[in-house]
Amino acid sequence: LVRMVGRGFYSIPQTLVIDALVRDPCIKEEDLSEILLMDKRALRQSLIFLKKDRLIKSIQRSEPQEHGQPKRFDYYFINFSSFVNLLRYKLDQMRKKIESDANNARNRQYYKCPQCGKQYGDLDVNQLYDPMESCLKCVYCSTEVEEDQSHVSDTITTLSVASLNGLIQPLLDLVRQCENIRLDPQILEPEPIPIKRLVNYSLTSVYLSFFLCLSLSSLSLSLSLSLSL
Repeated sequence: LVRMVGRGFYSIPQTLVIDALVRDPCIKEEDLSEILLMDKRALRQSLIFLKKDRLIKSIQRSEPQEHGQPKRFDYYFINFSSFVNLLRYKLDQMRKKIESDANNARNRQYYKCPQCGKQYGDLDVNQLYDPMESCLKCVYCSTEVEEDQSHVSDTITTLSVASLNGLIQPLLDLVRQCENIRLDPQILEPEPIPIKRLVNYSLTSVYLSFFLCLSLSSLSLSLSLSLSL
């Protein structure tokens, strides 16, 4: 479920971070950069964004150094305690946005010139209004424009909302299944992973996640375009 949310709501670098933290629950920032072959600055931006979104949390641990004083490092892990509420909030915001856009589309007025076929929106009224004849005229051929009833259809906007509901229903079903699950404290507050465990980390899985993110991002873009149309 966490991976589904990552691929549906976040960028590819952020999704790669989420995948890494799902596989290994608590990883040092420096190790994440090495594992994902990601620039430290780009990684830091992704971590800050995910932490601000309350999808991940961080803890600090002091580690002894070969020479000098112990140094503190930031370790990151998935914030499972607030994950379900975060997902429910994002789905609710998405539904409200689609419904708001659909309502705005229904309420907007569109005009069309019967002579030249030029189309106008309600924001063009100031340009179309002729104070001498108290009517709206085409700026190209000066023909009085007519209200365009075919530009936006209630059926199209209703289908957009219905399509969204169909897309997010699987996520909502998973959210309901997760509501009564009590996670072990070691999952909610995991201990940092020793660096030795990361030596055998499979880069192949990272590459697979990357290409999967690319394909799913393309799919999400196609779905977004279909909803907007």
